Amino acid sequence: MAETGLPLVGVITSDTPTDLGLSGAARRHVGLVTLPFTLEDAANDDVAGLVVDVPLEQRAETLKRLAKTWRVPMLVEAPAANSLVVLRPIAEAVGDRIVSANPVRYGLHTQRLLEQLRASGDALETFSAAWRFCGESLPGYALPQLVDYLAEVSPASIERVSVLAREDPAIRVISERYASGVLGSVEIGTHLPASFPSASELILECFCRLHVFHCAPANQAVSVYGATTQRMVDWQPQPSDAIVAAFADWLSGGPRPPGDVQRDLAAVELVERIADAAFTHRGGVPDSSNIHRRSGRSAGVRAATGE
Repeated sequence: MAETGLPLVGVITSDTPTDLGLSGAARRHVGLVTLPFTLEDAANDDVAGLVVDVPLEQRAETLKRLAKTWRVPMLVEAPAANSLVVLRPIAEAVGDRIVSANPVRYGLHTQRLLEQLRASGDALETFSAAWRFCGESLPGYALPQLVDYLAEVSPASIERVSVLAREDPAIRVISERYASGVLGSVEIGTHLPASFPSASELILECFCRLHVFHCAPANQAVSVYGATTQRMVDWQPQPSDAIVAAFADWLSGGPRPPGDVQRDLAAVELVERIADAAFTHRGGVPDSSNIHRRSGRSAGVRAATGE
């Protein structure tokens, strides 16, 4: 606790900034006092929690090293790692202390979609989700975050997965059948032009018996008027601010924020199942060695069934 009476939070960063920017959100939050730390620093008894803002490729090793020294709650962007082999030891060792927050769940429009779906009481029949990016490579966090969010849209277990894929641009079209009978279509890829006004766009549609829900960030915008121009700029509050606010509330005695390593495990397991299905679709024969290199599993996976 700082002298101001506010929680003191340590901030861990790296030389490579993240897209989400949890460290910046922590510094902006009026209810926290932040102090930068490195992996070599000793634990500080005054620190109530850590905000770990490092890229996905460094996240697991960073958490392992911090867990050896610190005994406080840690906030990190989901997933904590993108491999089951790496995630399981983290879950067993310090999973109860890690809040692994998925920014897709904290988006204003995505939160509203879940609220409206639940409030309608209408049975979901089908949904489609398309998350499209600019650039040449798909961020490693994208598919784990999306499938984790969709587990809230349709909570039943997935019985069947099939995948169509192309590499240039990188696109995955995933079809899912749930035990509840819900059909899902997921598209994720790098097929937005460089001139697109944002780095990515997430569009979701849910078709129920009596309602259709269309979820897009452009439903909220800022109008800009100039001497010669008039335009609308899509605006969304930063998910990182909402994530840090929930973490700060927990450190002050509030409820634990949603997000943990166990949920990361479920998301990454499904992502690896999708990867196996895509590999088979391209003509591969997923023997045990190939599966181990990609997912750490030894059992084969059939593209049509995902079993």
